[in-house]
Amino acid sequence: TNCYYNPDVDLGVPELIKKYTGNLQSYNVTTEDGYILTVFRVFKQNPIGVILLQPPISAGSIAWTSDGNQSLAFTLWNMGYDVWLTNHRGASYSRKHVYLTDTDPQYWDYSFHEIATYDFEVQFELIRNETNNSRIIYVGYSMSATEALIYASLKPEEAQNFIKSFILIAPTSKFLRLGEFMTFEAARWIADYLTFVPYIVNFFDSVIMGWTPDEMDPILYPYIFSHHGRGITNKMLYHYIQIIASGNRFLMYDYGNKTNTVLYGSGLPPDYPLERILAPVYIIYGEKDALATPT
Repeated sequence: TNCYYNPDVDLGVPELIKKYTGNLQSYNVTTEDGYILTVFRVFKQNPIGVILLQPPISAGSIAWTSDGNQSLAFTLWNMGYDVWLTNHRGASYSRKHVYLTDTDPQYWDYSFHEIATYDFEVQFELIRNETNNSRIIYVGYSMSATEALIYASLKPEEAQNFIKSFILIAPTSKFLRLGEFMTFEAARWIADYLTFVPYIVNFFDSVIMGWTPDEMDPILYPYIFSHHGRGITNKMLYHYIQIIASGNRFLMYDYGNKTNTVLYGSGLPPDYPLERILAPVYIIYGEKDALATPT
């Protein structure tokens, strides 16, 4: 039996940034629909570029800072980049709202669609204003790659204006390979329990995403499980399930015939128009990852 101790397990993102760089800046921005989001900056004087790290599902900016000096945020900072770390609405550091509390059901009525269509613009405007109109290198992993595809397809000119390039790690859009591993019923079961049981997250990652436990440093497990499961909503998971059930479509949220007709002008939800994307997109994915969509 091996014992592992992570000296950073009790540190939050601001403390980690201070510990490993000493260059923390913190900002708050408010979205059009009232969410107050915290954005961290790992400031670099005379940077070689500006990078935004958008977190995956169930994790905030801790996803990019939890591996000590080897964390991607600190690696990029040491390379000379001005690094910005966002936090999803509802996740740690971004729990506040102008008039709602996180105990109100309405607070949690959002999916990755709302993150892409409401949160991105105010975050990108902040970064541009604070970096003398620099264009941003966007790095997104899993759900934040999904968000990037939604944003870039629905607001192609705006995205091209703000973003130098999108680097999408394990992007999830059409789930074309998932059927080899999981039925629709199994996906629904996972959606019902994913927010409550961290070990199911571990199992889900291992079986579906293709990695094995020995590929992760055990010292990270206490940190992952102590910060996992923050900010996931049922609507996110059901939206993904709808996409999985559609077979090969990357579609907007299905509210049912009546509401769809009001919102979309059709009883069926439309696909996101990926063909409209203008900004450069680079995709990184693993061959064993059944969730990632390489095309």
